[in-house]
Amino acid sequence: MTLMKSIHNQYDNLKQKLNNQPEKEVAVQYLDEFEKRLVKSDNSASGKNKKLSKKAKKQPDDLSADFFYSRMETLIRKSNELSPLKLLMNGLELATQFTNNEIGFYHQINLENVPELIIWPHKTNVGTIDKISPVLDSLIQYVKQTGLSLINNKLDTILMISSREKIVLKNVIIVPIFESDTIEALLIVGNRPKDYCEKDVSQLMFLGANIQMMAKKKKTEDAYKLSENNLRILTQHINDYIWSCDLKGQLTFMNSPAIEALGYNQAQLLKLTIFDFFLEKDRALFSYRFKSRINLEKKGIHTESSEYIVEHIRKDGSVFWAEIHVSPLRNEAGKITGLTGITRDVSQRIIDEKNLKDSERRLREAVAAKDKFLSIIAHDLKSPFSALVGLTEVLLEKHLKMDPDKREEIIRSIYQSSLRTYNLLENLLDWSRMQTGRKMFKPEEVHLKKLALDIFDLFAEMIKRKNIEFKIIEEKQSNVFADVDMIGTVLRNLLSNSLKYTPNGGKITLQMEDQHPEHVRVIFSDTGLGIEPADLKKLFRIDGNFSTPGIENEKGTGLGLILCKEFIEKNGGKLEVESQLNRGTTFSFCLRKIPQDTLN
Repeated sequence: MTLMKSIHNQYDNLKQKLNNQPEKEVAVQYLDEFEKRLVKSDNSASGKNKKLSKKAKKQPDDLSADFFYSRMETLIRKSNELSPLKLLMNGLELATQFTNNEIGFYHQINLENVPELIIWPHKTNVGTIDKISPVLDSLIQYVKQTGLSLINNKLDTILMISSREKIVLKNVIIVPIFESDTIEALLIVGNRPKDYCEKDVSQLMFLGANIQMMAKKKKTEDAYKLSENNLRILTQHINDYIWSCDLKGQLTFMNSPAIEALGYNQAQLLKLTIFDFFLEKDRALFSYRFKSRINLEKKGIHTESSEYIVEHIRKDGSVFWAEIHVSPLRNEAGKITGLTGITRDVSQRIIDEKNLKDSERRLREAVAAKDKFLSIIAHDLKSPFSALVGLTEVLLEKHLKMDPDKREEIIRSIYQSSLRTYNLLENLLDWSRMQTGRKMFKPEEVHLKKLALDIFDLFAEMIKRKNIEFKIIEEKQSNVFADVDMIGTVLRNLLSNSLKYTPNGGKITLQMEDQHPEHVRVIFSDTGLGIEPADLKKLFRIDGNFSTPGIENEKGTGLGLILCKEFIEKNGGKLEVESQLNRGTTFSFCLRKIPQDTLN
């Protein structure tokens, strides 16, 4: 809305106010004349205005109106350059000059932080009235309470102003200035040589209302500019990326930190859409989401702010995690014109959250490991020793009278129990060293077949008793670069496991495939009971506590396979398992070959 149009509106409001005042005909007649002048001003070029002004000056009966109009026009033109306070001061000066007054006051009511203005002969003072007479105060209170203008041509009172000068008021006119139905201020002029009339009321009301309107508008504009400037400073110094786009997703704004962080310049950015920052795999999805939201807004269904966490891409191709808050951008009519959002780089937060989850997982595993350790010591280690004590006690007391076959059976049971207990103790020691970081990784050249034969010797008696066919297949001599103790433990546990679950007359095969230039693939298979598909995932979990009885109802802890997995990973491999129920199980892993620099 232009300032001149605002004045037209102000004119209509004043005319309505004057309808409630005595002798309104004079005031309305004056305002009608001024309205004609405003219409002419709106419909004429600046050059024509000057001609109208010159013609008007030639009409002696209309000099006061021409003076008023000319001064108002000048004040309107300069309103953008003046502060709200200067506008009020100029308006007050115009009011006193136009109505030929000696003194003028501008008394604010609802506009904050604007002092009272006082015009005294040929100078402007900004300050407050030190002392006001009871007579003038009663007149001011009357105007405030009734909203009616007041003329007193027979006033005789003294006023003290901030300069400590005494002012004698002989006559006065007090005009209320309205904003809607509220009195915003009082315009007071006094000490004119001749008496005041209703025409002076209409002139002062019109002048005061427009000056008040311009001052408020100027104050609002200044506040808006200050707010806009503060917002601009904020957006340029905040680390977040602030942006806006039109209904097609075309960028219309992005703050400096975003421009710098994303690697583009301003011109390049404004050629992009907001969807260009999404990875190709996410682009179609988020384009659909944003456009669906815009369509809902167009249909009058208002949406709230949305939040997404998704990967974004910079100009150099680097990827980062972005947290995006998107809101609809609406015009004054409430219709959507685009989207605005704040994007924040949360890559470090995602990393921290992942580390926290990993730490939480490790803590759970540590607690489970402790519980498992205590369980093994309390039960799994105690039971074999109890059996050993019982068997040796029987053998000690009855060996002389015992049948040789029975004695051999007891001795074999003692041997098997001792072997299992030894294997369990070895696993416990190795596992505890791994958990406490005391198990050092010492890779060296390992001949797999020779190591496998050494492990076979430990279980030779059991293999013979169960009539197991144990076969080692080596295409060519397989030397690997690994920790011999760790790989020995792996082979010992896998063989022990296979013997436990393979029935009499079964088959166990250890195969070394040497078909890759960098590693040897080790395959350990049996024709045992096999594992249920649902149980395969439980094999390597310390908190799963998974173990099933063997062919001869042997009990286990599940610790051996967990140890195998950790040792294989420590040696740079990955332990994999395949199994079919009642057909057998195959474990496989890869070990690195001897590096060339080691051979040299």
